[in-house]
Amino acid sequence: MEDFIQFHYEQAIAGAPYEGIMNCHVPGLHSLVLQKSPHGMIRVYFADENHTLHMNDPEPSATYSLAIHGHRQNLTLIGLLGRARNDQFALVPDPKGKWHEHDYTSAIIDGKPSMTPTGRRAAMYFHSQRFMTREERIKLSYRDLHSVYVPEGERAAWMVIEGPPELDASQPCWRNTTDPVEYEGLYQPMTHGDVLNILEQIK
Repeated sequence: MEDFIQFHYEQAIAGAPYEGIMNCHVPGLHSLVLQKSPHGMIRVYFADENHTLHMNDPEPSATYSLAIHGHRQNLTLIGLLGRARNDQFALVPDPKGKWHEHDYTSAIIDGKPSMTPTGRRAAMYFHSQRFMTREERIKLSYRDLHSVYVPEGERAAWMVIEGPPELDASQPCWRNTTDPVEYEGLYQPMTHGDVLNILEQIK
């Protein structure tokens, strides 16, 4: 893993172009694409000290900044830096549940972000909570519902290895609010300086 990151760091220093998004999904979370293939991408997610992923904790029941969601493909998660926790959930339909289903379109894949409440509600139950490490690979099925927690003010990074697509469209996601999402400042292009800064911190 160290050799793989070091290789891309050296490529970036040499001027190789990389794609990335600053403030991806939530403030302070940045997505960097390291490798593309017909079988899927390899990305690094980097949470800086100003992230809002600390809100993704059931205590004290804050409004989650990153919705509970599935994916279009199976994933493998590998921790690279800091304390990033993968939380998986089971949701049970409940007309009085505090979790609200939203139809979702992706700014990355669909070109425009949106979350629209469907009116369906559910109760949430933890399935597992595991901190991501370099030593362990966490496997997620595209059907698995998850979110990520990082302690407030701490930096963290993790790698996401995507499998080939299992679905053609994004799955609905779940939020514990129906308030509109504020997209201002999100999904900004990553500069080459940003790429180098992230790779320098995780290598």
